[in-house]
Amino acid sequence: MLAQKGIPLTEEERPNQFERPKEKADAEFVKDIPINDLKNRYMLTRGATQTQIQRETNADVTTRGKYYPENILPTDKEPPLYLHVTASTQESLDKALAQIDNLIKTATVPLPGTGYPPRERKFLEHKIYVGIEGSPHFNIRAKIVGPQGAYVKHIQNETGSRVQLKGRGSGFYETNTGVEAEEPLHVHIS
Repeated sequence: MLAQKGIPLTEEERPNQFERPKEKADAEFVKDIPINDLKNRYMLTRGATQTQIQRETNADVTTRGKYYPENILPTDKEPPLYLHVTASTQESLDKALAQIDNLIKTATVPLPGTGYPPRERKFLEHKIYVGIEGSPHFNIRAKIVGPQGAYVKHIQNETGSRVQLKGRGSGFYETNTGVEAEEPLHVHIS
């Protein structure tokens, strides 16, 4: 603040540019846990899982190494995937190791599929029939859709559904036939 105003700093006030900033706490207790061959390694490497362990045990957990599939051997430069656990006390380290061990033993791995293709997603659909036949003097389509499609767009934005006017007199041509559907005029919601 003083230096910004042009007032020179004394030796005590001037920061030492060569001094290393003090770290949070120099960890004295360290343990590496190999997880490369574990089935639930993905859960152990997630940031949320490691943050939860850190919050509950005051031990730092970081993922190190590289994942190697079964048929590939690791190199000396990059060891196989492991968790690096550091703590300032032995008690914190033991708590973290116990929690990680518990996660390794109790975590469930999703079972492989049964061999059948997944079920098709079915979209919910509903038709609301207008019930009014069009007249040459009264444009029912324009009254339902609104000015520049405003009514339909509003319904779509509010509900997240798809709204279309279909049937006779709708102006909607089916993709497979190229003509309007023979059904009466209706609002199709999907």
